[in-house]
Amino acid sequence: MNNCIEIIVYVSIKDYAIGQTSMYNVVGRFMTEFQLVRDRLKYIVFLEDDPLDFEVYSDLLSDHLNGVDIKQYDDVDEKFYSKYPPGHTLVLLDLNLSGTKGLDVYKYKLKSYHYTVYVHTSSDNPHDIELCKKQGLTAYFQKKIGKDKIKDQLMTILNFYELNLINKFRD
Repeated sequence: MNNCIEIIVYVSIKDYAIGQTSMYNVVGRFMTEFQLVRDRLKYIVFLEDDPLDFEVYSDLLSDHLNGVDIKQYDDVDEKFYSKYPPGHTLVLLDLNLSGTKGLDVYKYKLKSYHYTVYVHTSSDNPHDIELCKKQGLTAYFQKKIGKDKIKDQLMTILNFYELNLINKFRD
């Protein structure tokens, strides 16, 4: 069980019969929920048409994610589905792709396969946000400028992914 951590929990138990409180140590090995998530996430795919943006994202993420394959696509084809299984892939979708709309890629090529898709775009147009909500996209991140802000945002996206996956494990 290499994904375990040792946890010491101090439990305070009050014996109401004698009115005394005792402390007990409970030592156990538990797999952390976050480790479960990190073991599940194998791929991050940026549906992004700007190679310079992707290079920055990839460099920043590769420092923090060992064993996660980070790729860039500007569209989805049949090979995509076999390379990147939905349960192990996080897709970050730019709404403004060359020659096509990112929302159309989601609606016609990703939605029915149940990928985890978060919008990651430069648009702050309320109409775009509303269209994304109507399509069932629950996470909308406006791209940041500057390496530190981009790094913080990417970590926020990963934390959001982890928390949502943990909630799915609990359900």
